[in-house]
Amino acid sequence: MEWNAIRKLINEYLDQKLAALLNTFVPRRYLNQQQAIKYTGTSAKTLNDWRDHGMKVIIFSEKSRPKYDVKDLDEWMEMHKV
Repeated sequence: MEWNAIRKLINEYLDQKLAALLNTFVPRRYLNQQQAIKYTGTSAKTLNDWRDHGMKVIIFSEKSRPKYDVKDLDEWMEMHKV
């Protein structure tokens, strides 16, 4: 089998797999602290500092841990660009 034919088969297979994944993907709007750290590329200390300086968090109940709204994280980072 020719290299171009093999490459075409691989690309078609990968396109099908990617399409299947994207069809079922639902992005999360509310992130826990670890997810927010990954999303922003910061540390837990930085997120805590941001919260101490006014960034909004969501607390669904007294026993729940804070959640970070992706929209609030994006807005916070946009406002603090230098």
